[in-house]
Amino acid sequence: MHNEQLANSYCSYLELGKVIKLDTDIAYESSRLSKLFKLPLADSIIFATTIRNEATLYTMDKHFKELPNVVYYEKN
Repeated sequence: MHNEQLANSYCSYLELGKVIKLDTDIAYESSRLSKLFKLPLADSIIFATTIRNEATLYTMDKHFKELPNVVYYEKN
């Protein structure tokens, strides 16, 4: 598959996602989770959003490795 076709394929897949606003509840939850799991600010916002929406986070970021609702993949 050509690189441009591959990029378009990934973009089409991303359009299936949902944009979630950062509201006060997620902000407070991210603060709590940041302290509890020693997460950097951006990661705690991502994790709080995942938890609040009963979602699954797929990542290669080691900060999330042992957390609930996370599927972690090792980097090659």
